[in-house]
Amino acid sequence: MEKKCYEVKFTESAEKDLKKLNKSIAKLLKKWISENLIGTQNPKQRGKALTGNLKGLWRYRVGSYRIVAEIKNDILLILIIEISDRKETYKDKKRKTYKDGKIK
Repeated sequence: MEKKCYEVKFTESAEKDLKKLNKSIAKLLKKWISENLIGTQNPKQRGKALTGNLKGLWRYRVGSYRIVAEIKNDILLILIIEISDRKETYKDKKRKTYKDGKIK
């Protein structure tokens, strides 16, 4: 039986979030994504489902940083929507979506 592995893509907004970070932090986050999300068979294992306005999204903790993603089981995709420090992640949150579907 063939094992199903998820791929990871970033919205343009998430790419910008990553570029704003200190290079060493960005490198650490990319490494974590590479080791824990790319090719995983169960993306929910390391994450936590969000609630309220963010219901349907998942978050991953990497130190004091949070990666907010949408898991698309039908196409085996983890779409990273936001990467930010924990202090900023939940501040005044309405569900952030990728408006025009621009995915990198």
